[in-house]
Amino acid sequence: MDFRTELQPVRTDLRIDYDTRILMLGSCFSDNIGRKLRDRMFNVVVNPLGTVYNPASIAATASLISSGRTIDSGELFCHEGLWRHFMCHSSLAMPGLDASCRAINNSLSHVRDTISRHKTVAILTMGTARVFEHDGKIVSNCHKLPAREFERRLMSVDECAAHIRSAIDSLRSLSGDMRTILTVSPIRHMEAGLDGNSLSKATLRLACQAIVDEDPVNTVYFPAFEAVVDDLRDYRFYEADMRHPSPVAVDYIYDLFERSVMDRPVKELAREALSLSRRLSHRPMSGCSGTVERFESETRKLLDDFLLRHPEINIPVMEK
Repeated sequence: MDFRTELQPVRTDLRIDYDTRILMLGSCFSDNIGRKLRDRMFNVVVNPLGTVYNPASIAATASLISSGRTIDSGELFCHEGLWRHFMCHSSLAMPGLDASCRAINNSLSHVRDTISRHKTVAILTMGTARVFEHDGKIVSNCHKLPAREFERRLMSVDECAAHIRSAIDSLRSLSGDMRTILTVSPIRHMEAGLDGNSLSKATLRLACQAIVDEDPVNTVYFPAFEAVVDDLRDYRFYEADMRHPSPVAVDYIYDLFERSVMDRPVKELAREALSLSRRLSHRPMSGCSGTVERFESETRKLLDDFLLRHPEINIPVMEK
């Protein structure tokens, strides 16, 4: 007797390998999966302006990336001693106005250089269909400004689909050879209660399906939400806040993702890259200089051999 409805890998010819440039935009679930891809040395850019949760903010970020325009100082505002932008995470906020502008524009320039004219897979993760509006414009980050300055509303299915479509069109204008993976984040947005979270997720799921139906060749839906809610189905797969998936759940979803879009040789190389990545980040506990030097020498040899065998992987070389 089966006591679980286990998800199977997604059936798609969309493949990710080490020649693929990966751009991830969306909910902080993108950050989790993006970190795993980065640890395996894939060429991935994750949320260059910080985490974004709704389709409108994803579309606005994609438009800014593809347009080539730069942020100017007049678009920023100062709050709690830092210069901020409503489209950016507070990690890009700095005490100096010029420094904050420079950080934002450097991040945009990096992602443009990464995906422009390359084979790219864009992974767009929708977290909520609810948006905050400031002076009639949807913002990506409220920066802890007073709640009275914002209006909050639930977008419709058609509105969400239009924003997803806009994001895809923007990115495709920068990288013509681009395919898209859409997913709904399993992170629970509880501000409007359980019923409000369910309504929001259902809205996003319908919007994603509408886009997939329009272009099933270049667009795929990956069931991250369903993996947690319908497959794992247990509070032990959530963090203590009962909102965020636990590390075990994230591992499970990444495994499903890997089995869905990577061929066996790529998965084997990813495992080798992960092992080396962990070694590169390791710091020997021993205070003996000989032990440390021997470890670093062995690691350098392993890295040199790895890069020689896999020149398609671009990682920083250890200083000698």
